[in-house]
Amino acid sequence: ETWNVTLLQSVVSNAVDCAAFLSSSELPVYVAADSLVSLEAAQNYHRQMALPYRVVSHADLNTLPHQDPPHLNFAEEEDPSAFFSIFCDLFIMSQSRCVAFGAGGFGRFGSMVSFNSSCQV
Repeated sequence: ETWNVTLLQSVVSNAVDCAAFLSSSELPVYVAADSLVSLEAAQNYHRQMALPYRVVSHADLNTLPHQDPPHLNFAEEEDPSAFFSIFCDLFIMSQSRCVAFGAGGFGRFGSMVSFNSSCQV
């Protein structure tokens, strides 16, 4: 379990650094992830390293209790508002200059609908 957390922290910190490298320090890095653990890892990395840019996610925008983001492919929820965070993530990615994403594929879709779909990492 510790190995998984360490690996996740390494992957998340690399993604945040990569996104920040592609941006300027006055723009925030928005983190869209399929787990609360990933979002918290990004926030913790930001605090520990005293990074010069902001790291934000839908969890910062949400007033509901922190929980894993919903997954459309496992949807059982009947209330459409349960999926608002997914569409907020996609909307924010669509307005971005560049999208860095991992193996999950959600970020790839965000990149395709982004301002500059050729800028992806």
